Amino acid sequence: MRRLIPLLLAFALLFTACSKEETVRYDLVVCDSALTAVGEYIDSFENEGCRVEKMDFDAEQISGLFASIKESEDAVNSLTVYSEDISAEICDVLMAFAKKENIPLIFSIADVSAEVLESYDKAFCIKTDYTHAAEIAAEKMTEYWKKDIIIDSDENLIFKFAVVKDAELSADMQNFLDTLIADIELYGIPMQHSATVNSEDITSAADLEKLKSENEGIIVISDKVLPFIEEYSADDDGVEIITVTDNTENDFSGDFTVLNCFVDYTQYKAAADEIIGNYNSREYLLKDFSFPYIDKTIYIPATI
Repeated sequence: MRRLIPLLLAFALLFTACSKEETVRYDLVVCDSALTAVGEYIDSFENEGCRVEKMDFDAEQISGLFASIKESEDAVNSLTVYSEDISAEICDVLMAFAKKENIPLIFSIADVSAEVLESYDKAFCIKTDYTHAAEIAAEKMTEYWKKDIIIDSDENLIFKFAVVKDAELSADMQNFLDTLIADIELYGIPMQHSATVNSEDITSAADLEKLKSENEGIIVISDKVLPFIEEYSADDDGVEIITVTDNTENDFSGDFTVLNCFVDYTQYKAAADEIIGNYNSREYLLKDFSFPYIDKTIYIPATI
């Protein structure tokens, strides 16, 4: 019998080791089912070691999900939440789970309060900041205009541009536009904002042609004008039309420059991966620009 004890212990240890190997570890991604624009993209996370759950952000549903995880043998490495609006009740449920598991909790897109983030040292928020988005857009527009060699038509070193926008803009978009206008320059020379035209007053491609004749550049912040832009053709006059659109994709290319100044949702995933990899980092890099880590809230330009 004594000879069997070591053998039985060996079998027990082997069984324990096998059981541990069967434990599934993953990054949990919970997406608000209302975010249809990112739904298909979120599905691709399944191929990257994530478990994706789409649901209405209801406290009972979230609690049910966490209860099922607790009953399983699985281990969650991190929790990333995609939602534009999270109630205090939902925040409490998410925070309780993350704290218990001692894992990073990342709010993507949602406007989560500083108080919530400060309540847990591994809580982070990735969201849109329109001021920063405008600064990046101004930088990109400058790059486009320099590359395409905007012509100073009357050689007075004054580069004029017009803005076409809807009559009513949200406070965020108005802030974006004001910052954009203030930050645009060309060849180190501030550009002159010559006019703001309501999109309702652009009724044909000829109206855009008129603006072209009076300016070195045109910025369009209105989806209503896009049908007329389709009729635009470059004529070597040095004028460029740049569009800033709320669409998640740009459908135009070829004869004119089109810029969607907001990065796509892959940037949120990139930021989340950086945080999960090292949540004590002081800086995260996104494509060709960097942004600082400030008060645990990361501001990046984003598709809206």
